[in-house]
Amino acid sequence: MYSDLYLKKRNNIGFFVASGFLIIVVSIFTFFFFHNNPIPTRASKNTLVKHEIVNFSSQEVGVFWETNEEDLGWLIYGVDQNKLQETAVDEQDLNDSKTKHTLHYAILKKLRPSQTYYYKIVSNQEVIDNNSQPFTVKTSADSTEPVYSRPAYGKVILTNGEPAPNIFVMVRYKNTYPFLAITKSSGEWLITIRYGVDHDTLQTISLYDQEEVQIEIFNNQNKSDIRALVGQLSPLPKTVILGQNYRFLETVNDVLPASTKRGSGTTHRFEVQFPQNGAVIPRSVPLIKGRGIPSTDVSVEIDSAPKFASTVQVDAIGDWRVELNRIMLPGVYQLKVTGQNADGQTVYAIRNFTIAKSGEAVVLGEATDSAQLTVTPILTVTTFAVSPSPADIYVYDPTATPVPPTSGSSNYFSYILSGLGLLVFGIGIVLLF
Repeated sequence: MYSDLYLKKRNNIGFFVASGFLIIVVSIFTFFFFHNNPIPTRASKNTLVKHEIVNFSSQEVGVFWETNEEDLGWLIYGVDQNKLQETAVDEQDLNDSKTKHTLHYAILKKLRPSQTYYYKIVSNQEVIDNNSQPFTVKTSADSTEPVYSRPAYGKVILTNGEPAPNIFVMVRYKNTYPFLAITKSSGEWLITIRYGVDHDTLQTISLYDQEEVQIEIFNNQNKSDIRALVGQLSPLPKTVILGQNYRFLETVNDVLPASTKRGSGTTHRFEVQFPQNGAVIPRSVPLIKGRGIPSTDVSVEIDSAPKFASTVQVDAIGDWRVELNRIMLPGVYQLKVTGQNADGQTVYAIRNFTIAKSGEAVVLGEATDSAQLTVTPILTVTTFAVSPSPADIYVYDPTATPVPPTSGSSNYFSYILSGLGLLVFGIGIVLLF
């Protein structure tokens, strides 16, 4: 009799302990899956003012859009229009400091060539309506066009002379998808232009120095319209004052620095244009290029593990470029570049640079800093300054840990199954007692 009471009391205690454990587990599950991961399903009251595909390639596609009211915006995308599981955050919110904007820019990454993708624009946890259908974009095939070797860059300031941060810069070339960048805190912007992609045929198109581009530089309040030649983009001839318009349509040879002009009478000299000394590079494959004496060799060494070494020849117009065949891990590196000057002397340049970790904030360096070269004939050492080069910083690929949730109503089914599994597990514990 006493043993029956003891066992009954023990069973009651076990029941309450198991029930409490079950309640805690289910509460934690509900909080994490339904509170922290809200799924945007309702239609947003906000509407699109502008919407455009930018920075188009076979593996990445940028999306620019403007809403009628400030909001927190991002994209959800995927290859199945009924299961958009990938998230693309607004590039202005990469440092986990989300603010509301009317102008937005996000990048669809890790795409496959010649593949159709579907995406929706989310505004404050709600989907912006597109006739109840997702937007679509098809990537281009891998390009066989020669890569344009010079980046486009410049600086934007306000009327009071202060740098203009978070300003959108859009470069339009013929009928291709436009290129886009956002200025950093210094007011500087940089776009890596490799080739254009025709808006209608998705064919890649080479860029040529003497052809015209239209540049729009804008925020919510002001806009500058600029007409220039492709050859004038490295850099733009003048610092742009936001709100003023410019026309730079002189011939390229009249505006390029003497050391970069093509043709007879050119003054060639050895220099490393990228990376700039002290640059923080937000990508795993840095750009290594410069200028030199035509037909001479340029040797490059990087103190990576394993060590990287390569030798290239300066082309007929005085350009050289080294293509890395590996991905570099985040960290600090030293680059040594050796070549010849116009007098036939051996010269070398040292560049220290950092490969940033994914999601790490990157600040543009000053575009006016001069690099130093050291001439070493036998035992004497001479230094001289070379022409300024732009900061080696890339506004399209930061990656960051996505803050907004991924989408897909199909995930509810998996949540229900998981909840039932936890419930069965709890009942099993109760029965054991």
